[in-house]
Amino acid sequence: MATAAQESEILAEFDEKGYVVIEDIFDPEKDFGPIIDDYTEVLDGVARRWHEQGILSSTHAGLPFCEKLIKITQETSEPWIDYFNISLPLWDVTEKTPLHFTEPIFNMMRHPRLLDAIELFIGPEIFANPIQHTRIKPPQSMIAKDKQHALNARTNWHQDLGVTLDEANETNLLTVWAPITDATEHNGCLRFIPGSHRDPLVEHCPRTDGDIEIPPELRRGEVVKVPVKAGDALFLHKLVKHDSAPNETTDSVRFSYDLRYNPIGEASGRPEWPGFVARSRAHPQAEDRDFEAVRKRWQTAHNWMAETGIHLVRRWKGGSPYCGA
Repeated sequence: MATAAQESEILAEFDEKGYVVIEDIFDPEKDFGPIIDDYTEVLDGVARRWHEQGILSSTHAGLPFCEKLIKITQETSEPWIDYFNISLPLWDVTEKTPLHFTEPIFNMMRHPRLLDAIELFIGPEIFANPIQHTRIKPPQSMIAKDKQHALNARTNWHQDLGVTLDEANETNLLTVWAPITDATEHNGCLRFIPGSHRDPLVEHCPRTDGDIEIPPELRRGEVVKVPVKAGDALFLHKLVKHDSAPNETTDSVRFSYDLRYNPIGEASGRPEWPGFVARSRAHPQAEDRDFEAVRKRWQTAHNWMAETGIHLVRRWKGGSPYCGA
């Protein structure tokens, strides 16, 4: 538990830079072990299927998760990242679209030390926002350029408020970036423009690959790399400008989660998807402690998107001078 002086230092750094690292939020072995075991089981199943189909020369049985992932990435451009998604794509969802929101991930999102830290920034009534991602980045040189995107390679410059709808403009949105493996300057840690959270939300230009990006004219400033160890967590202001560096190694995987939280009752910015009440000091009986109930809400959203073929909207349409109009 942080002292009052430590909490004051944390908030002062967050106010100055727009981000801050808090150490030892998680115990990597205890808290991440079940997640790695879960993902290893999924990857083993994928490897067996692809080996049977002739896509892989071997199942690479017995290798640790990250080593196996590198071997698979070297052999095929098949989209293995899809099998680890903890939320949904905005469009093209079918009944076969994977959704891997599991109990170890739910437990991590509700970890008491994590929620204690979140209280410093947004107070004790905490809602787990549904805009959440798994990012697993093997060496980028091993991924074909036309298969690289924000979940398996570098992430474009953006502000996290920019990935919401405008209903969330007044929401006190906080991002928690939690590395499961060490994020280093070489394997793809985040990069920031410190103090850029004092700028308003700026234009994000739609890209041909379906992603969005702040154009160069709107992201001037000193760029700082921020390595983070597994077990620590990085807390981001909704307006700080950031991206992630490419994984320039040949033998390591950068594995992380983007988790977002906001005060209960404020707009999530993605109303079609289910969040959950992670903590309520005022009404503890309202907390969502039943993993299966939350999983079913995600499955309902998945089924609805698959059945309707709906294309969820983004706030950015392009057409401005910054976007080449």
